[in-house]
Amino acid sequence: MVSPSARDTRPTADRGWYSDWNDWYFKVGCVLVSARRLPILLLACLCVMCVAGLFPPTASAIDGPEWQYALWVAGQLRDDPPPDPVVLLLGGSSAREAVKTNADWAADVEKLGGMRVTTYDLGTRRQTFEQELALVKTLPKTPMIVFIGINAGRFTADFTTTTDVTPPATKPTFVRHHYRAVNAWTPARKRERVAYWLERRQRLFNERFDAHAKQLDLLIETCVRRGYTTVVLALPRDIDAMGGDLSEVNKRYLSTGRRLAEKHGARFIDFVPDAQLSSDDFYDLDHLLLSGREVYQAWLAYETAVIFNAELAPEGSTPRAVAAPASLATPASPPASTPEPEGAHLWPAIVGVTLAGVALASLGVLAVGRSRASRRRADQSQRTEPPIPRR
Repeated sequence: MVSPSARDTRPTADRGWYSDWNDWYFKVGCVLVSARRLPILLLACLCVMCVAGLFPPTASAIDGPEWQYALWVAGQLRDDPPPDPVVLLLGGSSAREAVKTNADWAADVEKLGGMRVTTYDLGTRRQTFEQELALVKTLPKTPMIVFIGINAGRFTADFTTTTDVTPPATKPTFVRHHYRAVNAWTPARKRERVAYWLERRQRLFNERFDAHAKQLDLLIETCVRRGYTTVVLALPRDIDAMGGDLSEVNKRYLSTGRRLAEKHGARFIDFVPDAQLSSDDFYDLDHLLLSGREVYQAWLAYETAVIFNAELAPEGSTPRAVAAPASLATPASPPASTPEPEGAHLWPAIVGVTLAGVALASLGVLAVGRSRASRRRADQSQRTEPPIPRR
């Protein structure tokens, strides 16, 4: 701190409009960036940013209650399996948004001609093939259909290390659907996202593709070896908005998914072109709105019914005709649940960046204050003291 003798002794009016401002911020800056407090503040910034996911986290830290729900389902299937055959959908947030509810998906399967089934959409934000491999190993070895959803984003994901697959004691609660038509991206913004993908994400896609493909290969092999009817499924993608710009990216992951499925005797399904989803059915390039969700779910239910009747129907049962997905078309209705605000999971990063900004700003304020104090001392040293009058 500057000693009182070094302070400017001119009247406030002579010192200018900045005088009070400078004194107050100078004091604040000194407090924030003192030699003993600055390291603590910077350490706090790093800790908050680590929690925010700016550094590679473990799988359990990525998905929170969504991932915990997937672990809870796996635990329930082991400890208290349902009487009906089980169908699982694995994937990232695009898979999470692909169906309305588990019960609706199961009901559509039965309506189209399939048997009664129990369905679980286990899609979670930023889910990786490595996570799914760890999850699948905890499932019971009973006949079930496992859909492994793939899209371009899954091959750009950060790598994870799943160290704990212990299910929670109680069923976690979370908001499944985060997107609404009122906030959907405009066509211009979707095109900007395509340009961003080509400029930034495609490089990451190419760098990480082989490593993620190896994990997908191992995942399919593990599912088949455990006796599950395994299906590599193309997740929703906005074909209209992507145009031909992302055709090479899409072709690469889709052809790899097909090749790996055939390698292990699994199925590969891509009904997205046949479903004829419009760009209005998407929030962005990958996440469906309610209107698209109903269409995609109908096709998924159709494929589920076909596979079940072909491979999992009880012996001696009469094959049932499977109706076309279009027979399930119903008018869209808004869901009752209130979605979690988009970007709510980013608050730790915002706090961390804010703290870092405060620290840097305080350093600047302190530097400016010290510079001005030095100038004041120099000015005072040049002044001559008035002579002392003799008595």
